[in-house]
Amino acid sequence: MSSQPSQDVPPLTSTGTLSSLARTLLNRYARVLRNPGLRVFSEEKTRASEPLVLVQVLALACFIALTIALSQPSFSLVTPIFYSVACVFVIGGFFLTEYVSYLTARAFRGQGSFVQQCYLSLLISLPLTVIYFFVARVPFVGDHLVWLLDVYGFVLYVIMIRAVHNLDLWRALAATVTPFVVSMALIGTLIFLGIVL
Repeated sequence: MSSQPSQDVPPLTSTGTLSSLARTLLNRYARVLRNPGLRVFSEEKTRASEPLVLVQVLALACFIALTIALSQPSFSLVTPIFYSVACVFVIGGFFLTEYVSYLTARAFRGQGSFVQQCYLSLLISLPLTVIYFFVARVPFVGDHLVWLLDVYGFVLYVIMIRAVHNLDLWRALAATVTPFVVSMALIGTLIFLGIVL
Protein backbone atom coordinates (compact mmCIF):
# COMPACT_ATOMS: atom_id res chain seq x y z
CA MET A 1 0.00 0.00 0.00
CA SER A 2 1.24 3.43 -0.83
CA SER A 3 1.61 6.27 1.66
CA GLN A 4 0.05 8.80 -0.72
CA PRO A 5 -2.71 10.89 0.82
CA SER A 6 -6.24 10.09 -0.25
CA GLN A 7 -7.94 12.23 -2.87
CA ASP A 8 -10.94 12.79 -0.59
CA VAL A 9 -8.93 15.19 1.59
CA PRO A 10 -8.94 18.66 0.05
CA PRO A 11 -5.63 20.50 -0.21
CA LEU A 12 -5.06 22.86 2.69
CA THR A 13 -5.11 25.91 0.38
CA SER A 14 -8.47 25.45 -1.37
CA THR A 15 -11.63 27.42 -0.56
CA GLY A 16 -13.80 25.96 2.17
CA THR A 17 -11.02 23.66 3.24
CA LEU A 18 -11.48 23.96 6.98
CA SER A 19 -15.10 22.82 7.06
CA SER A 20 -14.43 20.14 4.45
CA LEU A 21 -11.36 18.92 6.33
CA ALA A 22 -13.26 18.89 9.63
CA ARG A 23 -16.12 16.90 8.07
CA THR A 24 -13.68 14.41 6.54
CA LEU A 25 -11.79 13.93 9.81
CA LEU A 26 -15.03 13.54 11.80
CA ASN A 27 -16.06 10.76 9.40
CA ARG A 28 -12.68 9.08 9.84
CA TYR A 29 -12.86 9.33 13.64
CA ALA A 30 -16.29 7.73 13.60
CA ARG A 31 -15.12 4.99 11.25
CA VAL A 32 -12.07 4.12 13.36
CA LEU A 33 -13.96 4.18 16.66
CA ARG A 34 -17.02 2.27 15.40
CA ASN A 35 -15.34 -0.27 13.12
CA PRO A 36 -11.85 -0.84 14.48
CA GLY A 37 -9.92 -3.56 12.76
CA LEU A 38 -6.82 -4.26 10.75
CA ARG A 39 -8.60 -3.57 7.47
CA VAL A 40 -9.85 -0.14 8.56
CA PHE A 41 -6.48 0.92 9.97
CA SER A 42 -4.65 -0.46 6.92
CA GLU A 43 -6.90 1.59 4.63
CA GLU A 44 -6.56 4.70 6.77
CA LYS A 45 -2.77 4.50 6.91
CA THR A 46 -2.65 5.11 3.14
CA ARG A 47 -4.28 8.50 3.81
CA ALA A 48 -1.62 9.65 6.26
CA SER A 49 0.13 12.91 5.50
CA GLU A 50 2.19 15.41 7.45
CA PRO A 51 -0.41 18.22 7.10
CA LEU A 52 -3.13 15.96 8.52
CA VAL A 53 -0.89 15.06 11.45
CA LEU A 54 -0.06 18.72 12.07
CA VAL A 55 -3.70 19.87 11.93
CA GLN A 56 -4.80 17.13 14.32
CA VAL A 57 -1.99 17.57 16.84
CA LEU A 58 -2.66 21.32 16.94
CA ALA A 59 -6.37 20.60 17.47
CA LEU A 60 -5.48 18.20 20.30
CA ALA A 61 -3.21 20.80 21.94
CA CYS A 62 -5.86 23.52 21.63
CA PHE A 63 -8.55 21.24 23.06
CA ILE A 64 -6.40 20.32 26.06
CA ALA A 65 -5.53 23.99 26.64
CA LEU A 66 -9.26 24.77 26.48
CA THR A 67 -10.07 22.06 29.03
CA ILE A 68 -7.40 23.51 31.33
CA ALA A 69 -8.91 26.97 30.84
CA LEU A 70 -12.39 25.71 31.69
CA SER A 71 -11.11 24.09 34.88
CA GLN A 72 -9.43 27.29 36.15
CA PRO A 73 -11.44 29.33 38.65
CA SER A 74 -10.03 32.69 37.56
CA PHE A 75 -8.07 34.44 34.84
CA SER A 76 -4.78 36.26 35.34
CA LEU A 77 -2.07 37.79 33.16
CA VAL A 78 -0.02 34.61 33.48
CA THR A 79 -2.87 32.41 32.20
CA PRO A 80 -2.20 32.82 28.43
CA ILE A 81 1.46 31.94 28.99
CA PHE A 82 0.39 28.87 30.95
CA TYR A 83 -1.93 27.76 28.11
CA SER A 84 0.81 28.31 25.53
CA VAL A 85 3.25 26.23 27.56
CA ALA A 86 0.57 23.53 27.96
CA CYS A 87 0.14 23.43 24.16
CA VAL A 88 3.89 23.08 23.64
CA PHE A 89 4.04 20.24 26.17
CA VAL A 90 1.09 18.45 24.57
CA ILE A 91 2.65 18.68 21.10
CA GLY A 92 6.13 17.72 22.33
CA GLY A 93 4.77 14.94 24.53
CA PHE A 94 2.70 13.51 21.71
CA PHE A 95 5.61 13.36 19.26
CA LEU A 96 8.06 12.05 21.89
CA THR A 97 5.65 9.31 22.96
CA GLU A 98 4.91 8.32 19.37
CA TYR A 99 8.61 8.32 18.46
CA VAL A 100 9.49 6.00 21.34
CA SER A 101 6.59 3.76 20.36
CA TYR A 102 7.69 3.92 16.71
CA LEU A 103 11.28 2.94 17.57
CA THR A 104 10.00 0.08 19.72
CA ALA A 105 7.78 -1.18 16.89
CA ARG A 106 10.72 -0.95 14.49
CA ALA A 107 12.83 -2.94 16.96
CA PHE A 108 10.18 -5.66 16.71
CA ARG A 109 10.67 -5.59 12.89
CA GLY A 110 7.86 -3.15 12.19
CA GLN A 111 7.73 -1.69 8.69
CA GLY A 112 5.44 1.37 8.90
CA SER A 113 6.32 5.04 8.76
CA PHE A 114 6.35 7.54 11.61
CA VAL A 115 3.80 9.75 9.83
CA GLN A 116 1.40 6.83 9.40
CA GLN A 117 1.70 5.94 13.07
CA CYS A 118 1.16 9.54 14.22
CA TYR A 119 -1.83 9.98 11.91
CA LEU A 120 -3.56 6.80 13.05
CA SER A 121 -2.72 7.46 16.69
CA LEU A 122 -4.42 10.86 16.39
CA LEU A 123 -7.46 9.24 14.78
CA ILE A 124 -7.76 7.35 18.06
CA SER A 125 -6.54 9.83 20.68
CA LEU A 126 -8.20 13.04 19.52
CA PRO A 127 -11.81 11.81 19.58
CA LEU A 128 -11.21 9.75 22.73
CA THR A 129 -9.78 12.83 24.49
CA VAL A 130 -12.93 14.79 23.64
CA ILE A 131 -15.13 11.89 24.78
CA TYR A 132 -13.11 11.58 28.04
CA PHE A 133 -13.71 15.26 28.77
CA PHE A 134 -17.47 14.87 28.66
CA VAL A 135 -17.75 11.36 30.11
CA ALA A 136 -15.60 12.24 33.14
CA ARG A 137 -18.21 14.83 34.11
CA VAL A 138 -21.05 12.30 34.34
CA PRO A 139 -21.93 12.08 38.03
CA PHE A 140 -21.29 8.80 39.87
CA VAL A 141 -20.27 6.71 36.83
CA GLY A 142 -17.90 9.02 34.93
CA ASP A 143 -14.74 7.62 36.52
CA HIS A 144 -15.71 4.05 35.65
CA LEU A 145 -16.65 4.94 32.10
CA VAL A 146 -13.32 6.73 31.59
CA TRP A 147 -11.53 3.58 32.72
CA LEU A 148 -13.44 1.59 30.10
CA LEU A 149 -12.49 4.18 27.47
CA ASP A 150 -8.84 3.78 28.51
CA VAL A 151 -9.06 0.03 27.92
CA TYR A 152 -10.79 0.61 24.57
CA GLY A 153 -8.10 3.12 23.58
CA PHE A 154 -5.37 0.64 24.48
CA VAL A 155 -6.99 -2.09 22.38
CA LEU A 156 -7.33 0.33 19.44
CA TYR A 157 -3.68 1.34 19.81
CA VAL A 158 -2.52 -2.29 19.65
CA ILE A 159 -4.63 -2.87 16.52
CA MET A 160 -3.24 0.35 15.04
CA ILE A 161 0.37 -0.69 15.71
CA ARG A 162 -0.36 -4.06 14.06
CA ALA A 163 -1.78 -2.37 10.96
CA VAL A 164 0.88 0.33 10.61
CA HIS A 165 3.88 -1.94 11.15
CA ASN A 166 2.51 -5.25 9.82
CA LEU A 167 3.20 -7.01 13.12
CA ASP A 168 1.53 -10.05 14.61
CA LEU A 169 -0.58 -9.59 17.74
CA TRP A 170 2.15 -10.46 20.26
CA ARG A 171 4.77 -8.20 18.72
CA ALA A 172 2.26 -5.35 18.47
CA LEU A 173 1.31 -5.86 22.10
CA ALA A 174 4.98 -5.92 23.14
CA ALA A 175 5.68 -2.81 21.05
CA THR A 176 2.77 -1.05 22.76
CA VAL A 177 3.59 -2.08 26.33
CA THR A 178 7.41 -1.84 26.24
CA PRO A 179 7.66 2.00 26.17
CA PHE A 180 5.26 2.20 29.12
CA VAL A 181 7.23 -0.38 31.14
CA VAL A 182 10.56 1.29 30.34
CA SER A 183 9.26 4.75 31.27
CA MET A 184 7.82 3.42 34.56
CA ALA A 185 11.18 1.76 35.31
CA LEU A 186 13.01 5.03 34.60
CA ILE A 187 10.62 7.01 36.78
CA GLY A 188 10.97 4.42 39.55
CA THR A 189 14.77 4.59 39.27
CA LEU A 190 14.74 8.39 39.44
CA ILE A 191 12.47 8.32 42.48
CA PHE A 192 14.68 5.68 44.14
CA LEU A 193 17.83 7.69 43.42
CA GLY A 194 16.13 10.84 44.74
CA ILE A 195 15.21 9.07 47.97
CA VAL A 196 18.64 7.42 48.40
CA LEU A 197 20.67 10.53 47.60
